Amino acid sequence: MIKPDNNDLYDLNEALKVENLTINDYEEICKRLERQPNRTELGMFGVMWSEHCCYRNSKPLLSQFPTKGKNVLVGPGENAGVIDVGNNQKLVFKIESHNHPSAIEPFQGAATGVGGILRDIFTMGARPIAVLNSLRFGNIDKPKNVDLLRGVVSGIAHYGNCVGVPTVGGEIDFDDSYSGNPLVNVMALGLLETNEIVCSGARKIGSPVLYVGNTTGRDGVGGASFASSELTSSSLDDRPAVQVGDPFIEKSLIEACLDAFKTGDVIAAQDMGAAGLTCSSAEMAANGNLGISIDLDLVPSRENNMSPYQYLLSESQERMLFVVKEEKVSELIEKLDVDEDLANTLISNGYNSLESISSSEIEKLSQIDGFDDDISSLLINRAKDALLTMAMEVSTDDGKSGDLMSVEGMEMTLALELTQKGINDREELAEQSIEELTSIIDISEEDAGDLIMRARAHWFED
Repeated sequence: MIKPDNNDLYDLNEALKVENLTINDYEEICKRLERQPNRTELGMFGVMWSEHCCYRNSKPLLSQFPTKGKNVLVGPGENAGVIDVGNNQKLVFKIESHNHPSAIEPFQGAATGVGGILRDIFTMGARPIAVLNSLRFGNIDKPKNVDLLRGVVSGIAHYGNCVGVPTVGGEIDFDDSYSGNPLVNVMALGLLETNEIVCSGARKIGSPVLYVGNTTGRDGVGGASFASSELTSSSLDDRPAVQVGDPFIEKSLIEACLDAFKTGDVIAAQDMGAAGLTCSSAEMAANGNLGISIDLDLVPSRENNMSPYQYLLSESQERMLFVVKEEKVSELIEKLDVDEDLANTLISNGYNSLESISSSEIEKLSQIDGFDDDISSLLINRAKDALLTMAMEVSTDDGKSGDLMSVEGMEMTLALELTQKGINDREELAEQSIEELTSIIDISEEDAGDLIMRARAHWFED
């Protein structure tokens, strides 16, 4: 929470100009808060009420488009639209512009436009499969327009190629009206990979909120307000408001997020795009009709001495917010004997179960920021011990042992391998088929059949 008396000394007229707000906006803010906003809060309203975030001017026009139909599964209001295209396939799509950033910094402006729209796709639980674009530039008899053209096309190609998502189509036109102020529209398509569509609304009070992905810096601060303002001769001074992307982190983020979503332990997800942490957290809370509490001291940063204003309005790329099931965090804290911060770090990096941790390689786990081989080895061994303990502690309704070790001839190493694959007790093993068992552990069909029958032996007892 930001204390109202912490940073409330500022020049109002200058602040309103910076945040692209009017005096009428300020009066409405005071009315809603029932007090004057401090400087950080004013910045938050500036980005949230910008055209880029809330479509305050274009919404009446956009509302005229049809958004409902028998095949429309998700319409406006989420990160992307979803339609049923038949054959058990769901297509996720989004169109977005990155005009002003591309006019100021054409390569990064266009590249981060691609990165942002790809995040909208995989945040829904879909794998991005294609990018398209629609571009407008001033006539190329002017060197400035040629430079913009080259920078934008290079930025789009660079980000898509690094992530591994091809640009499959596009169109382009030239006219003097776009001179120095291009239109850069990008569309992304994806196919749903999760059983359920991942939405952005938090649903349960007390659920942990996890920060996932890249660190936070000062790049892109106030980018949403900048993208909604009119370009002028001094717009080059706003170059720091253009974000800087890292497509290789985004590629890792795609895989980690899709893996996390498939577990069913992520309740809601939201990418940190325009307005960064402010918009993503506010949208998650609002879509679930809840509030949200954020401790900025826990936000991973890559720069020193950042202010609350910068943390909340930074648009550093490749960042996400998750709302996860509370019991998952509690389980890791209890079973691994770690604190909540470490448990959240594991979950945000895709290690959201004892099984995933115990089966990880030390070298892979050590890639997490702040981890080394010793910490990774310790966590892996604790996860294995916890799984073995769980495999030996199951009892049935009649008081008899129902753990894996109660199966005749069961070895500790095999019990551990089974628990790592999600088979935690004798009954779960007994319900397996030979085909299912041979598909998840290295065992012959003959041995699999014998093991299953030994697990079922209690079925035939008096």
